[in-house]
Amino acid sequence: MITISFYKMKHKVRLPARKYLTKFVEASLTACQKGCDYTLALTFVDDAEMALLNERWLQRKGPTDVLRFTGEDGDLGEVIISLDMLRRVSIERHASVQSIVTRYIAHGVLSLLGFDHKEGEHADKNQALEDTIVKGIV
Repeated sequence: MITISFYKMKHKVRLPARKYLTKFVEASLTACQKGCDYTLALTFVDDAEMALLNERWLQRKGPTDVLRFTGEDGDLGEVIISLDMLRRVSIERHASVQSIVTRYIAHGVLSLLGFDHKEGEHADKNQALEDTIVKGIV
């Protein structure tokens, strides 16, 4: 089951429909050959909330684009996305919100599944898988 929620949003960002977001999460899981038998929370927050989470859990100041928290008891976990950051990145890259949000979701899901995105060869493989997932959906 995939839940999508919004928390304390000040700015309106036009996102794809919940149905699309849910299908994209499912497609990300399927592409990783993990199936869709997971519970995953997809949460959208503003920069202020993201900064609080980032400092509390990672001891880093300021907002970030995506955070993920591993679940327990069969839950895959939670992917948290800053809509403020999403909007800024979309403008900076002259890209659609849809293309950026799908990349953020793929990144978060891959991270929850244990794909490393920080180290050498693993980072390259993770980026290639992320690109494949996004290209297959967008």
